[in-house]
Amino acid sequence: MRTRFEEPWDHTLVEGDDGRLVLVVVAGSVGLYDVEVELDEAERAEVDARGHEAVRALAARVRHTPGEYQHRAPGFRILRASAHRRMPWANGLGTTSEIAVAPEGRADWSWRLSLADVAADGPFSALPGIDRHLLVARGAGMAVTIDLGPEHTMTTASPTLAFAGESRTSCRLLEGPISDLNLMVRRGRGVGALRSVRLPPAAAFVPSADDVVLLVLEGALDFGPETLGPLDALRIGSRRRTLVARHACTVAVASFRPD
Repeated sequence: MRTRFEEPWDHTLVEGDDGRLVLVVVAGSVGLYDVEVELDEAERAEVDARGHEAVRALAARVRHTPGEYQHRAPGFRILRASAHRRMPWANGLGTTSEIAVAPEGRADWSWRLSLADVAADGPFSALPGIDRHLLVARGAGMAVTIDLGPEHTMTTASPTLAFAGESRTSCRLLEGPISDLNLMVRRGRGVGALRSVRLPPAAAFVPSADDVVLLVLEGALDFGPETLGPLDALRIGSRRRTLVARHACTVAVASFRPD
């Protein structure tokens, strides 16, 4: 990483090893804080054409309206519902929408979050070496049986069910098709968790250190000037940013802590 332009106690433009440009602006009056903004293509072109003059102008805009730029912090990414990648289950009996996976583009991922459509009773896919975390996202619910044990009745109000992917698992729908949210973690890579959070109107949500993805189940959530609607997701970066629920909403939060 190298510094392209800098004015101490005002702003710094740095270029990462991958070529990304990130502007760090000192904002605030009583209490100072940094606002980090990853430059888009138009802003990069301005910097190439006008140099530090363009950086100063952008820094002034960021300082004047920091809330308009906080959603562009490095590492944060909005994953719209329309862009989730659909694929068949491992056993071929249904389909799922992949929301997020890490590392991306690798078959031996460490964790994966997906939303499965369950239209009929039947077995789950066998996934040896994978720890699964499951909650009902939509629909009346289902009864889950693991290794011929007692049924676990699950609705949208139920806590997350955790089980080993190699277990013999099946479900019985309570009343029609459902969608269930799955966090899958490769055993030995880390520890996962999945939870549902109900936010009242105007409530703020600050992700914890291990949170990696937030998915809106009901309602809407504001992230800077962007609004996340049902089944939109946010890939959470390393820097914490506050999200605000304009109206009451329910979100699912997936966490991952490496071993």
